[in-house]
Amino acid sequence: MATYKLEIQRKFGSLQHRFYPSADPAPDFAGAAKDVNGLLEGVDAALEKAKVSGADTVIFRQIGYSNRGELREAVRTGKY
Repeated sequence: MATYKLEIQRKFGSLQHRFYPSADPAPDFAGAAKDVNGLLEGVDAALEKAKVSGADTVIFRQIGYSNRGELREAVRTGKY
């Protein structure tokens, strides 16, 4: 069971995210998406690359998510 952090910011009109293990230092933001759908694609790719499973927890806005669907909904409906 691993714990990851997901952070999202809007900068210069694009949405950027960073996804990393919570014990590691925060990397630079990446994935300049023009809309939320592009952002979700980038987040999904990061989750797949890290092989995040249901036993893992992703912390987004100080809430832990073990269900990928709930995390996607929180990202989709978030204000940026």
